[in-house]
Amino acid sequence: MKISYGNSRFETKWKNSEITWENFKKRVYESLTARYEKAKSRLDEVEAEIHDKHYRRKSIEHYLEILTERKEAVTEYDVFLWHGMVEFVTVYSKDDIRFTMKDGTEIRV
Repeated sequence: MKISYGNSRFETKWKNSEITWENFKKRVYESLTARYEKAKSRLDEVEAEIHDKHYRRKSIEHYLEILTERKEAVTEYDVFLWHGMVEFVTVYSKDDIRFTMKDGTEIRV
């Protein structure tokens, strides 16, 4: 089978080549497979990001419910409020401690 190819469909100079039908199918299949894998990888990343944002939103909504139910202002330490606000604490050294809040904010102390 004879084909002509260029860098894009707007190419002004095309090259002629001869290729077997099997090699042509193989090239097309490999090209489509590579595009699919790239798109699938991106989809997985986006779905993970959506899941993470959904989790954070639910967590913040729950924390806001707890705050709204309180009748008086917060004047002392409350373990439930603390756990509703802080996702995790990372200790890098004695002088570098970081609090990561449920909304993703990081506070370094």
